[in-house]
Amino acid sequence: MKSATFIFTILILFSGCTKKDESVNIGQTVEYSIDQSRSCFCPQAGEPVRLFVVADTIADAVWIKTNSHLTPGEWHGFRSIKGLFNEIALWDTSSIFQVIASYDSVYHYPSNIDIEPKPIIVDDTIVRIMTDVGVVYTTWNYTKYK
Repeated sequence: MKSATFIFTILILFSGCTKKDESVNIGQTVEYSIDQSRSCFCPQAGEPVRLFVVADTIADAVWIKTNSHLTPGEWHGFRSIKGLFNEIALWDTSSIFQVIASYDSVYHYPSNIDIEPKPIIVDDTIVRIMTDVGVVYTTWNYTKYK
């Protein structure tokens, strides 16, 4: 009976194993990864991360320079490919922000999104609203796993 329990335990341990970078720390199979940085008035602005995405949701993220994992609280400001398209849709209809997007020539995901306040004309002078919500997402290195 002990040997059956041991074999069963070993099978459970090895059943979740996949190739390197195809599995995230929560044991789900990654559909794709992308590298992304964001420029904004936020911590670690411009620092590149690698995002591992499952079902259009970021499941794990690592800082590229140190290969250390981000906490879910740290990756909340980054976006999956679907999230990038959602950002474009959300801000593109805004009356006070403008969206400038460019797309990857091979996979057609948004490779660069610049969201910034629209200029407002007051007394023949252009005035730009100064705010801390402007952001630039830069995304590259799409790798499909599934």
